[in-house]
Amino acid sequence: MQSLRRELSAGHRPLHETCIALIRLFGSKGFGTRGLELLAAMEKLNYDIRRAWILLVEELVKGRFMEDANRVFLKGANGGLRATDELYDLMIEEDCKVGDHSNALDIAYAMEEAGRMATTFHFNCLLSVQATCGIPEISFATFENMEYGEDYMKPDTESYNWVIQAYTRAESYDRLLVECFSKYGVVREAIRHFRALRKFEGGIKVLHNEGKFGDPLSLYLRALCREGMHTYFVGLLTCWKL
Repeated sequence: MQSLRRELSAGHRPLHETCIALIRLFGSKGFGTRGLELLAAMEKLNYDIRRAWILLVEELVKGRFMEDANRVFLKGANGGLRATDELYDLMIEEDCKVGDHSNALDIAYAMEEAGRMATTFHFNCLLSVQATCGIPEISFATFENMEYGEDYMKPDTESYNWVIQAYTRAESYDRLLVECFSKYGVVREAIRHFRALRKFEGGIKVLHNEGKFGDPLSLYLRALCREGMHTYFVGLLTCWKL
C-alpha cells in the first residue's frame, strides 16, 4: 500500500495487474474494507472493477471471512455488478452452511434481479437452514413454492428430506407424525410419537389442532379402534384435556 501511495503521489497510473494483486492480498487477509477502498480507487482510474470485485469476494469466502464477504458482495450487487453463476452458488451455499439464512436469501434475490432464477439447488440450501429453525411452516412454505414453480425449481429427494427433518426436529411437531402414521396404518409408530407429544404441556390440544386437517386426534383414535388397541384408547381418554 505504501508503494502504491508513492506511485499515485508521483502522478503515475498503477497497472490493473497491480490492483488485482492487492485485491487478492486484501481478500486473503480478510481486509474487506480496504478491498472496497481499492475498488473505489480503481473505478476512479476507469478500470473495470467487476473481475476485481469477484476475486475479492472469492478470497474472503476462501478465508472464511463470511461477514466481510457478504458485505462486499451485496455492496457490489446493489451497485449493479453481476457475479458469475459459480459465485452466486458459492455464496448461497456457504451462507447456508453457517446458518446465515438472511444473507443467503438476500443473495438469492440479487441473483434473480440479475436475471438468473433460483433453482432446486438454491432452494435446498435454504431448506437446510430452515430445517433447524424450529418453525417447520417456513420450510413447508418454501417447499410449496418449489412444487408450484417451474421445472428448474421442483423439489427432489433432498427437498423432501429437509422438510421431513424440519418437522421431526421441531419439538411440538410429533402431531404431524402421529397424523401420518395413523393415516397409513403404522399404529405402533403413531403410539410412540403420541407418547412423546404427551410430555409437552397442551400436547393433546396440539394433536387435536382445532379440528383442522381431518382432525389428527380423531384419526389416531380411529386407528387405535381399527387395530383393536382398546387399552391405548382408554388411556387416551383419561388424559384428554382439550
